[in-house]
Amino acid sequence: MVKVWNTLICVMFCNVSLSHNVLPLNNCNIEIEAITAYNCGKTLIGAIKITISGGVAPYYYKIDNEEFVDSNIIDNISSNNYDVTVRDSNGCEVTLYTYIEIPEPLTIAYELEKSKLIVTINKTGEYKYKINDDDWAESPIFENVTEVNTITVKTVYGCEISKTVNEVNITDVFKFHPNPASDNVFIMGSHKIKTIDILNAFAKLVMSYKANKSVMKLNISNLERGVYLIQVIDINERRQVKKLIVN
Repeated sequence: MVKVWNTLICVMFCNVSLSHNVLPLNNCNIEIEAITAYNCGKTLIGAIKITISGGVAPYYYKIDNEEFVDSNIIDNISSNNYDVTVRDSNGCEVTLYTYIEIPEPLTIAYELEKSKLIVTINKTGEYKYKINDDDWAESPIFENVTEVNTITVKTVYGCEISKTVNEVNITDVFKFHPNPASDNVFIMGSHKIKTIDILNAFAKLVMSYKANKSVMKLNISNLERGVYLIQVIDINERRQVKKLIVN
C-alpha cells in the first residue's frame, strides 16, 4: 500500500537555462499512477513497480538521489519514505514523496490427504503453482499425486518461491507388520510419526502412543483376540487408518 505524504512536484524546463522566466514544455503531463511494492525473497527487502501515464517515452526512473535507470522496477527497497522520480525523453520530471511499505515474505504451506495435495500461502492474489518440474497450474490443488520434491509458487511479478518437501509414497502414511499379530507390531512411517492410536471394532480407543520417530515397536500382548484399527498421524498431519488382526 502506498501512502502519499506530500503533493506531486512537477519540474518542467524547455531546454533553457534556469532564469526568472521558465517556459513549460507542451504535453508535459507525466503522472505517477501507482507504486506497487512486492517481495520475492525471505527478508523484508523487496522491490517496487512504478506505473505512469502521460509524457513522452522512453522514461527513466529513480528513488531519492540515486541515478536514473530505464526500468520501472527498482529493487533493494526496504520500508521507508522515498522520493520517487520519473523523467521522460523531453526532460520533464515528476516526483512523488511517499512512504513505501514492503510486504512480508511469501510463505508456502501444504496439506496432504491420500493422493491430494493442497498448497496454501499467507497472502491473497493471483499465483501460479507447480510441483517438482511439472508445468505451471492455475489451481493450488493437485490430484493423483504420488511424489512431491518441491512446491513452487510464482507471483504476477515473476517471483518464484519454492519449498522443499520430499514427500514420497504420499498414498501410504505408514506400513506395519506382522498382520495378524499376537505380541508385537512394528510400524514404519513414511515420515516421523506423531501419534499412534489403536481402536477396537467399535472405534473405541484402547491404546495410544506419542512419538517423534519413523519406526515404532508396539506391545499388543494385552489386547484380546479380534479386529482392531491402527490410526497413525505423522508430523505433516497426514492421517491413515489400517486394519490389524490380533490372534
